[in-house]
Amino acid sequence: MFKERDEPRRIYSADTLTQVVLVQNVLTAAGIETELRNEHLGSVVGELPPISVWPELWVVDDRDLTRAKALVDDFLAPDQVEGPGWRCKRCGADNEAQFALCWNCGAAVDG
Repeated sequence: MFKERDEPRRIYSADTLTQVVLVQNVLTAAGIETELRNEHLGSVVGELPPISVWPELWVVDDRDLTRAKALVDDFLAPDQVEGPGWRCKRCGADNEAQFALCWNCGAAVDG
């Protein structure tokens, strides 16, 4: 039997609608059609287990599923900056490589 569209597949779920919409925006920008579900179920928390009413993002076309998963993983992965940390010239605090400003005094990495 021929189907014009496959059933959507859940790609992401989070405890806040904001998080799910951010991921949806990434996929939409990549041309992947999505469907948002459970966006209004927060009011029934307590009657149902909390995780079962979290907002969900579903990919409409199965052909986009692999690419969508890769985009979501890339988006959610923490930024990793390689290289050694640095010592602040102003206050002497040690900082990790990803910081451009000192965590302690706010001085720039280059002085």
